[in-house]
Amino acid sequence: MAGQLQRNAEYFSGTLRADQGVLRAMEEMVGANLEVAKQVRVRVQDHRGKALGTTCLTISSVVVVVAIASLIMFFVIRFI
Repeated sequence: MAGQLQRNAEYFSGTLRADQGVLRAMEEMVGANLEVAKQVRVRVQDHRGKALGTTCLTISSVVVVVAIASLIMFFVIRFI
């Protein structure tokens, strides 16, 4: 029984060493992905700011054009 326990402990130790290597590799990959995610976040924030400005400009332009067209139609119908 003690022999089996020793073999199990040795096997478990070997497995832990192998897993530790895999964990280190995964840690490096996660660190690299974190850096990429930070860079992408900055780019997305820049794009969102530009897109919001463009959206507001577009909506404002449509509202102004519709208002002017409505006024012109009102005066055309009323006075002609």
